[in-house]
Amino acid sequence: MPPQGQVAATAQPKRWPLRILSIVYGLLIVPGLFVAFSAIFAFDAPGSENSPITNLFAFSAGIVPLVLLVSSVGGLICSFGRQSNNKAIAVRIFGWLPIMNLALFILSIVLLQTLCGGKFVCQL
Repeated sequence: MPPQGQVAATAQPKRWPLRILSIVYGLLIVPGLFVAFSAIFAFDAPGSENSPITNLFAFSAGIVPLVLLVSSVGGLICSFGRQSNNKAIAVRIFGWLPIMNLALFILSIVLLQTLCGGKFVCQL
């Protein structure tokens, strides 16, 4: 308890981890572009455009730069300014969004390997 006449200081959350994470996500945009450009080659085989697993693979790979850009910019915006409960939820979303995209990408690869035998042409 502070002495009378003084206000107790509240602990401010550290903002530097979010800023560093946002910068790292921003730097990963360039390699993410190569991943997105290579996603179009999933449709080289005739009939692969009708496979839902191939579409999931191409979608999850194609949106990598967009997800990284949104997470990077959104995280930097949230790391500056006042803290609030709504902003804390947004920070968690921006921090986990690329990880969820990576999980979707890995899931699509696993499904391609197990259900389609590693081939992009797969009718379920």
